[in-house]
Amino acid sequence: MKKIFTSILLLTLLLGVDSRGQALSGIVNLPKLPAGPFTLAQAVTQLNNFGISGTTVINCSSNETAPTGGYVLGSSTLNISLSATQTLTINGAKRVITAQTGAGSNDAIFTIQGPNYVTLQNFDFRESASNTTATAMMERGIAIVKYNKDTGTKKANILNTLITLDNTNTTAASGIAPNGSTGIFIGNCTYLSNTPLALAASEVGTNDGIFISGCFIKNVTHGIYAAGIQVIADGTTFNDKNLT
Repeated sequence: MKKIFTSILLLTLLLGVDSRGQALSGIVNLPKLPAGPFTLAQAVTQLNNFGISGTTVINCSSNETAPTGGYVLGSSTLNISLSATQTLTINGAKRVITAQTGAGSNDAIFTIQGPNYVTLQNFDFRESASNTTATAMMERGIAIVKYNKDTGTKKANILNTLITLDNTNTTAASGIAPNGSTGIFIGNCTYLSNTPLALAASEVGTNDGIFISGCFIKNVTHGIYAAGIQVIADGTTFNDKNLT
């Protein structure tokens, strides 16, 4: 029995405990050895699946190509784990993130859908040279949208980030989305959509307090484009607001 226990202990020390099945907390330097997450894509998946258990800073260390569909940050689990005292920062450390191959007319390299108190900083997001058609090209570098009509994104910070897309993108304007390519898109819609959502039932459903600073956006049709809830001055409608 002692020999079996010793063998199991040795195997655990060699392989490490898989940390990808738990909430993240503290400083996470990618790749997180020995058991992960190893990439930004894996970190985003883990955040969506398990949320955070304390203020978390994720530091990237290598260039990546975005996964199919792009990075999509936000889930029912992650969104409720964030607060003013339990925040999430993802630091790109000036690493290059190359776009995935698009599949439609609302593609984004990185989407934030509904989490509050998220900071995305020091990234270099780039269109892929192999994306040569409007379908394959990115319409959005970063998309800040809603998880659903009653869960908006609040207190999101986009800081010191470079975004380079392709201004030859011929995607037509549709719904609340503009034509062509947009560096940072903020919309009253959900992931991969341009259809405006119905009125929010409360302030929780609004996009509010989006802060953008120190960003350099180039080779796009639109730098920053925001399309919020239709303003209705009836005293009961909750409107998207406070973009700075």
